[in-house]
Amino acid sequence: MTTDLNAFSSSEKAHLMSLFYRVGVWISHADDAGAEIADAVEAAMLTRLLQKVVDNPARTALVRDIAAEALRQRGNWARWAAQIDTFIPDAQQGVRILKPVCGQDEVMDFIYGLRALGEAVAMASDEDAMAEDVSEALGGSLLTRIRDALFPPRKACARNISPLEDNALTELARALNNV
Repeated sequence: MTTDLNAFSSSEKAHLMSLFYRVGVWISHADDAGAEIADAVEAAMLTRLLQKVVDNPARTALVRDIAAEALRQRGNWARWAAQIDTFIPDAQQGVRILKPVCGQDEVMDFIYGLRALGEAVAMASDEDAMAEDVSEALGGSLLTRIRDALFPPRKACARNISPLEDNALTELARALNNV
């Protein structure tokens, strides 16, 4: 099943695309050490990561469209960044928006996309790790996505992710798996 982004109301579309940007901001603020990242650097990093989602043929068309729209809506990024306090319930609401309209593969890919973007941002504190691991985090087969949805993320030390970022990623995974 392929769901067109136009199957959603304008407010639902805005909500969904904001989540793909907000997950990066949310993770970057999960650890106080991440607060040192300049807004311009953060925006450039999120732009690269979102473009990787758009360009990745392993992603569903719907997830690629959401990421593309998030990139096009750059003018809303500052407003979206101010909404990180409600990110977890908003991410759960995003899944609730998708479930009645989309196939299971699209819902799982959306969940995987949010988790992978969050993990890629967390890994970005080490540029070598980012260059090596972002393709893995944003790629992956359906089987990999299913495994990742059912099992908790790998240990933080194996990914050069701070314990606070790892806790945030675990919180996100649990929240999305319980919708």
